[in-house]
Amino acid sequence: MKNRLLSYLVILFLNFFYEQATKAQTEITKWYHGKKGAVSVTFDDGSVNQFHYALPILENLHMPGTFYIITGPIAGSKYHGKFIGRPVSQ
Repeated sequence: MKNRLLSYLVILFLNFFYEQATKAQTEITKWYHGKKGAVSVTFDDGSVNQFHYALPILENLHMPGTFYIITGPIAGSKYHGKFIGRPVSQ
């Protein structure tokens, strides 16, 4: 009885994922405005120089960028982050 139930559950599980996989479709699209590719500009760890130097350059070029900020202490690290960003508006 136990093996039969297990077999039944395995069949249900596999059937569910097979149905999900066959429903999925892949679509290859062209880049926005006919571009040939894309670049992501990212900055890690929230160094104050990124805000003093890199951010004004990006803003001047009307270029987006992503800043990854440390939001809390990292266990075991001898370095401790300090909040240097802009206040979050509520």
